[in-house]
Amino acid sequence: MKFILGCDDGNTISGDGCSRTCEVESGFTCAGGSPSSKDTCSRGIPSALEISSTGQSRVWGKVIVNVRLNYLPQALIDSATDCANGCNNVLAVNIISGDRSAVSIVAKYIPTTRYSFSIEVDFSKEPVGMFVLNVGLRQSIASKYFTNMDTSKQLTVNVNPAYFAVQGTNDIL
Repeated sequence: MKFILGCDDGNTISGDGCSRTCEVESGFTCAGGSPSSKDTCSRGIPSALEISSTGQSRVWGKVIVNVRLNYLPQALIDSATDCANGCNNVLAVNIISGDRSAVSIVAKYIPTTRYSFSIEVDFSKEPVGMFVLNVGLRQSIASKYFTNMDTSKQLTVNVNPAYFAVQGTNDIL
C-alpha cells in the first residue's frame, strides 16, 4: 500500500512550505494537492479545515480509504488522551449509503505523513458492495482543538470495491 507524502508543490526547492523531500515545513500548511495537481503552501493556520481523499485500496473483506487534512494542531497530535490508539477518535466516519454491512470502521492517523489518516472499513466478508463514506472531524475534537477555524466541511467518498484487486492474506503489502 502506498501513502502520499506530506506535500508536492512541483519543485525541489526547500523554504517555500514544501521541502525538496516533499515534507511540509515548520510554520506552513499545504493543501489542494492531488495526483494531478500541485499543493499550495502558505504560512500560518488555515481559516477552514479541508479534507481530501488520497487513495483507496482493498484486502480481503476490508476497504482502506486514505484521507488528508490540511491541518492538525500539534497539541492534538501530542495528546495522550485524544490521540491515543492512533488518533482513532479524531475523525467521524459513517457509511451513508450502499453496502452498510461493515462490522467496524477505524480511522487512524499516519504519523509518518503530514495530517493523513487511513480509514479501515472492515466487512469481514466477500464480496463487498459499493458504498458511500462520509468523513468529518468529530465535534468534540473540533471544539477542543480547532477554535476560530471552520471545521464544518465534510468529505463524501464513493467506494466501488470491484475496481480494486483483492489482496490475499498471504500477499505482501
